[in-house]
Amino acid sequence: MLVAMVLVLFASQALCVEAARGLRLSRDDDPVIDGFAWDSLTKITGVDVGDHLEKSGEGGPESLACTEKPGPDRLDCPAAISAWTELTDDTGNIAIKGGRCRSATKGACRATACAPGQDISVGLDEITGRMWNPVSMRCVLGGTGGIWQNEGSTLVIELDRP
Repeated sequence: MLVAMVLVLFASQALCVEAARGLRLSRDDDPVIDGFAWDSLTKITGVDVGDHLEKSGEGGPESLACTEKPGPDRLDCPAAISAWTELTDDTGNIAIKGGRCRSATKGACRATACAPGQDISVGLDEITGRMWNPVSMRCVLGGTGGIWQNEGSTLVIELDRP
C-alpha cells in the first residue's frame, strides 16, 4: 500500500512538472516585432481607434480609453513592452514613419505605437512609459486593452490581445 502511494505521488509530480514546462515554453519565445500601416490598425487589432479616442490622428487632445474585454494577458505585457528596447536607434529614440505603426507582440499581448500623421522620433521612455502608465495601470490591469494618444495626436499607443 505504501509503495503504491509513493508511486502515485511520483507520477502526479512528474505530470505537474510536464504541465508547468508546457506553460513556460510559450513565455520563452522571443517577441514578434512588426510594422504596418496606420490605416490597417483597426483590421489588425480589431479595435477602431475612432470609437475610443476623440479625433485620433487629427490633432486631438491627450486622451486615454479602455477597450472592450478581454484585454491582453497582463503577464505577457511586460515582455512585449520591454521588446521596444530592440527598436531604438543610436540616440535611444524610436523612429516611426508617418502613417505607420510598429508593434511588439509577446504571447497574448501586443504593444503598438503609431504615427498617424508625420514621421516622428520619440524617446524610448516616452513610448514605454505611456504603455506602463496610463495604459497598463488603468486598462490592462482591469482586464481590458487600452489606447492613448498624446496632445496633437502625433503618437498613438495601444495595448491589446493579438
